Amino acid sequence: MAKSPNESRAYHHGNLKEALIEAGRQILEEEGLDKLSLRGVARRAGVSQTAPYHHFKDKETLLAAIAQTGFQDLAGAARKALKEGKSPQDQLDRYGAGYVEFAAKHPALFNLMFSGQLSSDKDHTEFLETASVSFELLRQCVAQVLEANGAPPNLTDIRTLSSWSIVHGLATLIIDGRVAPEDYACTSAKDLAAKMLGC
Repeated sequence: MAKSPNESRAYHHGNLKEALIEAGRQILEEEGLDKLSLRGVARRAGVSQTAPYHHFKDKETLLAAIAQTGFQDLAGAARKALKEGKSPQDQLDRYGAGYVEFAAKHPALFNLMFSGQLSSDKDHTEFLETASVSFELLRQCVAQVLEANGAPPNLTDIRTLSSWSIVHGLATLIIDGRVAPEDYACTSAKDLAAKMLGC
């Protein structure tokens, strides 16, 4: 079967996989997970219905790739917090505010990233490796705060879990509409997180 001009161009530039992932992310964020399909992604990317199968064996594989881009963005926000923070505690607080901001801006993507939708972990090693990066950056932030405060390093794991639970819980409450920033005299999710965290 001959490729369409758009499909040929995507293959020629070697960016078809990225174009399909981006199309899937757009559908996810604009229409929701229920509307996301390999056919819909192909339509959005301007390629044939069979084109996605060159890169994704099924919808779950595509979802893993989309979720992976979310974790890449989240890790980028964490690195920005580490770069801009003036102290270990400031870095940790900025990480938390950035986490909540990301979730509020990309609720459907955030929900996919943590939904358990990707059932066969062994089939998504790249996704799992990428997902672990942002968590490890959080762990580093916590370890530095503990060190700065003279606390024993064996508290790192439990304090990391505590810090993650706080920001993830707030992010989920905002996404679910249970908490609104304006109810706390804040203009955005990031502002609310910063106010709550004291940064």
